[in-house]
Amino acid sequence: MSRSRWLRIALAVAPVTAFIYTAASWMRLYLTGSLELRPSVPLTWCSASGSLALAILGARCVIAYLTVEQGDIKRILKCSLLVHGCLLLAIPLQDSDFFVYLSHGTLVAHGLNPHVVGSAALGNSPIVALSPWRNTPSPTVQ
Repeated sequence: MSRSRWLRIALAVAPVTAFIYTAASWMRLYLTGSLELRPSVPLTWCSASGSLALAILGARCVIAYLTVEQGDIKRILKCSLLVHGCLLLAIPLQDSDFFVYLSHGTLVAHGLNPHVVGSAALGNSPIVALSPWRNTPSPTVQ
């Protein structure tokens, strides 16, 4: 198979896998009814589907890198913008750090120090339920 054909296949598959990952992240929200990352069968299946999609996406990126030629830069840029656009809409599937960072930012916005208080200090904020370390302040670097 020619290099150009490999690149065409890679550029066609990459956005599809990014869309699958995004769909898996939203499917998990639909099936569980929550953004919390508690162990469950829907979370496991959606995480596995998302991980497989990201692995395929990574493989497609390697193939694109190995087969790229000078005239293909615009196609690759368009494809990468489409992939990033899809992934921008995804919900975190395997890590709750995103919600911890949101809670720390909300603490600062309310004039609280995240190194002194945990997200529980926000009271009834929906972010508190999503943060796995509600009563733990952010560690300070010495």
